[in-house]
Amino acid sequence: IQPFFDEIDYELATPMLKIKELTDGGKTGSHSEAWPVGLSTGEIYFSVTTDIMKMRTGYTNMACGQVKAVHVKFGFKDNKIYVAKEFPKRSCPFKTVLAHEEKHKAVDRALVEEYTEKAHKMYEAAAKKIGMMRAGSPVAIDDNINSVLNDTTNKLSSEIEAEHSHRQKEIDSPEEYQRVTDSCDGRTMEIVQQRLKIMEATHPGITKVNEYR
Repeated sequence: IQPFFDEIDYELATPMLKIKELTDGGKTGSHSEAWPVGLSTGEIYFSVTTDIMKMRTGYTNMACGQVKAVHVKFGFKDNKIYVAKEFPKRSCPFKTVLAHEEKHKAVDRALVEEYTEKAHKMYEAAAKKIGMMRAGSPVAIDDNINSVLNDTTNKLSSEIEAEHSHRQKEIDSPEEYQRVTDSCDGRTMEIVQQRLKIMEATHPGITKVNEYR
Protein backbone atom coordinates (compact mmCIF):
# COMPACT_ATOMS: atom_id res chain seq x y z
CA ILE A 1 0.00 0.00 0.00
CA GLN A 2 1.46 3.35 -1.05
CA PRO A 3 -0.49 6.25 0.49
CA PHE A 4 0.11 9.77 -0.78
CA PHE A 5 -1.18 13.30 -0.37
CA ASP A 6 -0.26 15.88 -2.98
CA GLU A 7 1.21 19.09 -1.62
CA ILE A 8 -1.44 21.77 -1.25
CA ASP A 9 -1.41 24.56 -3.84
CA TYR A 10 -2.63 27.86 -2.34
CA GLU A 11 -4.61 30.08 -4.70
CA LEU A 12 -4.82 33.52 -3.08
CA ALA A 13 -5.50 35.75 -6.10
CA THR A 14 -8.92 34.41 -7.07
CA PRO A 15 -11.84 36.85 -6.61
CA MET A 16 -15.09 35.84 -4.91
CA LEU A 17 -16.94 35.83 -8.22
CA LYS A 18 -14.53 33.28 -9.71
CA ILE A 19 -14.70 31.13 -6.57
CA LYS A 20 -18.49 31.11 -6.88
CA GLU A 21 -18.19 30.07 -10.55
CA LEU A 22 -15.88 27.19 -9.58
CA THR A 23 -18.31 26.13 -6.87
CA ASP A 24 -21.39 26.32 -9.07
CA GLY A 25 -19.56 24.49 -11.84
CA GLY A 26 -18.99 21.48 -9.59
CA LYS A 27 -15.20 21.55 -9.75
CA THR A 28 -13.88 18.03 -9.19
CA GLY A 29 -13.43 17.20 -5.54
CA SER A 30 -14.48 20.65 -4.43
CA HIS A 31 -15.98 21.51 -1.11
CA SER A 32 -17.79 24.83 -1.18
CA GLU A 33 -18.82 27.22 1.55
CA ALA A 34 -22.09 29.09 2.05
CA TRP A 35 -20.37 32.27 0.83
CA PRO A 36 -17.81 32.52 -2.01
CA VAL A 37 -14.92 33.31 0.33
CA GLY A 38 -12.96 30.08 0.18
CA LEU A 39 -12.81 26.70 -1.47
CA SER A 40 -10.89 23.48 -0.91
CA THR A 41 -10.44 20.94 -3.66
CA GLY A 42 -8.83 17.54 -4.07
CA GLU A 43 -9.59 14.26 -5.79
CA ILE A 44 -9.55 10.80 -4.24
CA TYR A 45 -7.26 8.65 -6.37
CA PHE A 46 -6.83 4.87 -6.60
CA SER A 47 -4.39 2.90 -8.71
CA VAL A 48 -4.23 -0.89 -8.38
CA THR A 49 -1.86 -3.22 -10.24
CA THR A 50 -1.65 -6.96 -9.68
CA ASP A 51 1.12 -9.50 -10.17
CA ILE A 52 -0.45 -12.88 -10.98
CA MET A 53 1.44 -16.17 -11.07
CA LYS A 54 0.01 -18.56 -13.68
CA MET A 55 0.79 -22.06 -14.91
CA ARG A 56 -0.78 -24.73 -17.05
CA THR A 57 -0.72 -28.35 -15.93
CA GLY A 58 0.69 -30.94 -18.28
CA TYR A 59 -2.20 -33.39 -18.00
CA THR A 60 -5.16 -31.04 -18.46
CA ASN A 61 -6.19 -28.01 -20.45
CA MET A 62 -6.95 -26.05 -17.29
CA ALA A 63 -4.76 -23.14 -16.16
CA CYS A 64 -4.00 -22.31 -12.54
CA GLY A 65 -3.16 -18.96 -11.02
CA GLN A 66 -2.94 -17.02 -7.81
CA VAL A 67 -2.15 -13.50 -6.62
CA LYS A 68 1.57 -12.92 -6.20
CA ALA A 69 1.32 -9.25 -5.16
CA VAL A 70 -1.10 -6.35 -5.18
CA HIS A 71 0.28 -2.81 -5.47
CA VAL A 72 -2.11 -0.09 -4.33
CA LYS A 73 -1.52 3.65 -4.55
CA PHE A 74 -4.22 5.81 -3.04
CA GLY A 75 -4.66 9.26 -1.62
CA PHE A 76 -5.65 12.77 -2.66
CA LYS A 77 -4.30 14.51 -5.74
CA ASP A 78 -4.67 18.07 -7.08
CA ASN A 79 -5.06 19.55 -3.60
CA LYS A 80 -5.86 23.26 -3.61
CA ILE A 81 -7.09 25.86 -1.18
CA TYR A 82 -8.64 29.07 -2.48
CA VAL A 83 -8.98 32.18 -0.33
CA ALA A 84 -10.71 35.12 -1.98
CA LYS A 85 -8.34 37.92 -2.95
CA GLU A 86 -10.68 40.43 -1.32
CA PHE A 87 -9.17 39.42 2.03
CA PRO A 88 -5.80 41.15 2.56
CA LYS A 89 -3.05 38.64 3.26
CA ARG A 90 -2.12 38.31 6.92
CA SER A 91 -5.36 40.07 7.93
CA CYS A 92 -7.66 38.49 10.53
CA PRO A 93 -10.41 37.68 7.95
CA PHE A 94 -7.80 36.06 5.66
CA LYS A 95 -6.43 33.93 8.49
CA THR A 96 -9.96 32.93 9.55
CA VAL A 97 -10.99 31.72 6.09
CA LEU A 98 -7.64 29.99 5.52
CA ALA A 99 -7.88 28.17 8.86
CA HIS A 100 -11.37 26.96 7.97
CA GLU A 101 -10.23 25.60 4.60
CA GLU A 102 -7.24 23.92 6.26
CA LYS A 103 -9.69 21.97 8.41
CA HIS A 104 -11.15 20.44 5.25
CA LYS A 105 -7.75 19.30 4.00
CA ALA A 106 -6.85 17.97 7.45
CA VAL A 107 -9.84 15.64 7.10
CA ASP A 108 -8.42 14.36 3.80
CA ARG A 109 -5.01 13.73 5.34
CA ALA A 110 -6.55 11.87 8.26
CA LEU A 111 -8.55 9.64 5.92
CA VAL A 112 -5.41 8.60 4.06
CA GLU A 113 -3.66 7.74 7.32
CA GLU A 114 -6.62 5.85 8.75
CA TYR A 115 -7.37 3.80 5.64
CA THR A 116 -3.81 2.72 4.85
CA GLU A 117 -3.93 -0.25 7.23
CA LYS A 118 -7.57 -0.99 6.42
CA ALA A 119 -6.76 -1.09 2.71
CA HIS A 120 -3.91 -3.52 3.40
CA LYS A 121 -6.22 -5.86 5.30
CA MET A 122 -8.98 -5.71 2.67
CA TYR A 123 -6.70 -6.57 -0.25
CA GLU A 124 -4.92 -9.24 1.77
CA ALA A 125 -8.29 -10.83 2.59
CA ALA A 126 -9.31 -10.65 -1.08
CA ALA A 127 -6.09 -12.38 -2.19
CA LYS A 128 -6.57 -15.16 0.36
CA LYS A 129 -10.18 -15.59 -0.73
CA ILE A 130 -9.05 -16.02 -4.34
CA GLY A 131 -6.52 -18.67 -3.32
CA MET A 132 -5.50 -20.93 -6.19
CA MET A 133 -7.89 -20.24 -9.06
CA ARG A 134 -8.51 -22.58 -11.98
CA ALA A 135 -9.91 -21.59 -15.37
CA GLY A 136 -9.84 -22.62 -19.00
CA SER A 137 -7.08 -20.18 -19.99
CA PRO A 138 -4.50 -17.79 -18.53
CA VAL A 139 -6.60 -14.86 -19.80
CA ALA A 140 -9.58 -16.14 -17.86
CA ILE A 141 -7.39 -16.38 -14.75
CA ASP A 142 -6.45 -12.70 -15.13
CA ASP A 143 -10.06 -11.65 -15.69
CA ASN A 144 -11.42 -13.61 -12.73
CA ILE A 145 -8.77 -12.43 -10.28
CA ASN A 146 -9.00 -8.80 -11.38
CA SER A 147 -12.78 -8.94 -11.06
CA VAL A 148 -12.51 -9.87 -7.38
CA LEU A 149 -9.88 -7.20 -6.73
CA ASN A 150 -11.93 -4.58 -8.61
CA ASP A 151 -14.84 -5.33 -6.30
CA THR A 152 -12.53 -4.73 -3.35
CA THR A 153 -11.36 -1.42 -4.82
CA ASN A 154 -14.93 -0.28 -5.49
CA LYS A 155 -16.03 -1.17 -1.97
CA LEU A 156 -13.08 0.59 -0.38
CA SER A 157 -13.33 3.73 -2.50
CA SER A 158 -17.09 3.99 -1.88
CA GLU A 159 -16.53 3.68 1.86
CA ILE A 160 -13.83 6.37 1.82
CA GLU A 161 -15.97 8.72 -0.28
CA ALA A 162 -18.95 8.30 2.06
CA GLU A 163 -16.81 8.92 5.14
CA HIS A 164 -15.17 11.89 3.41
CA SER A 165 -18.53 13.49 2.67
CA HIS A 166 -19.76 12.88 6.22
CA ARG A 167 -16.71 14.42 7.87
CA GLN A 168 -16.67 17.44 5.58
CA LYS A 169 -20.29 18.19 6.41
CA GLU A 170 -19.45 18.00 10.11
CA ILE A 171 -16.90 20.78 9.64
CA ASP A 172 -19.47 23.01 7.95
CA SER A 173 -21.87 23.01 10.87
CA PRO A 174 -24.13 26.01 11.55
CA GLU A 175 -21.95 26.66 14.61
CA GLU A 176 -18.82 26.88 12.45
CA TYR A 177 -20.49 29.26 10.01
CA GLN A 178 -21.61 31.40 12.92
CA ARG A 179 -18.06 31.44 14.27
CA VAL A 180 -16.76 32.65 10.89
CA THR A 181 -19.55 35.23 10.70
CA ASP A 182 -18.66 36.63 14.12
CA SER A 183 -14.89 36.48 13.61
CA CYS A 184 -12.60 39.49 13.59
CA ASP A 185 -15.20 41.73 15.26
CA GLY A 186 -17.48 41.30 12.27
CA ARG A 187 -14.91 42.46 9.70
CA THR A 188 -14.96 39.12 7.83
CA MET A 189 -18.64 39.37 6.96
CA GLU A 190 -18.38 43.13 6.44
CA ILE A 191 -15.95 42.49 3.59
CA VAL A 192 -18.17 39.69 2.26
CA GLN A 193 -21.33 41.83 2.31
CA GLN A 194 -19.58 44.74 0.60
CA ARG A 195 -18.34 42.49 -2.17
CA LEU A 196 -21.68 40.71 -2.54
CA LYS A 197 -23.40 44.06 -3.10
CA ILE A 198 -20.99 44.87 -5.90
CA MET A 199 -21.44 41.41 -7.41
CA GLU A 200 -25.21 41.69 -7.24
CA ALA A 201 -25.16 45.13 -8.87
CA THR A 202 -23.14 43.87 -11.84
CA HIS A 203 -24.60 40.33 -12.00
CA PRO A 204 -28.19 40.38 -10.68
CA GLY A 205 -29.15 37.12 -8.94
CA ILE A 206 -25.59 35.80 -8.71
CA THR A 207 -25.30 36.23 -4.96
CA LYS A 208 -28.04 33.75 -4.13
CA VAL A 209 -26.51 31.89 -1.18
CA ASN A 210 -26.25 28.10 -1.24
CA GLU A 211 -27.82 26.11 1.58
CA TYR A 212 -25.48 24.67 4.22
CA ARG A 213 -24.04 21.38 3.00
